[in-house]
Amino acid sequence: MWFNETGQTFADARKAYEKEIRKWEPIIEKTVDLFVRMNTMQAEIVSTVLFAEKELTRSGKNKPAETDVLSYVLEWKQKLRPPLDSEKVAHTIRNLAMLKWLNVQPSPNLPVAGKFIHVAEIIKMRRHSVGAKASNKR
Repeated sequence: MWFNETGQTFADARKAYEKEIRKWEPIIEKTVDLFVRMNTMQAEIVSTVLFAEKELTRSGKNKPAETDVLSYVLEWKQKLRPPLDSEKVAHTIRNLAMLKWLNVQPSPNLPVAGKFIHVAEIIKMRRHSVGAKASNKR
């Protein structure tokens, strides 16, 4: 078990940057809440996925597909030993998208077990269902 204790420099820095820290506190809390639940390899995958989505967005893909993010991650980390498990990366992409950490298009051929239905598809299905019920009542 590790124990870290901060010194006076930390207290001085916190006081000097208190305004900025307060401004970013919700994001800091959200990030800590996510990463505190992970081991080192999971944190590596999550960080890489988040970076990949941002890089794809910067390069012109407004809302990259999940499979684009997966390909980017696997290509970038291809020399990692042991190599990343593509299904674990795919699950990470899907989970981060569901938690709204990623802005990606769902990919039906993402290598994950189970079926994923994007929120937009659920809304369409409900509208269709409500419309069908209304027309049946006429």
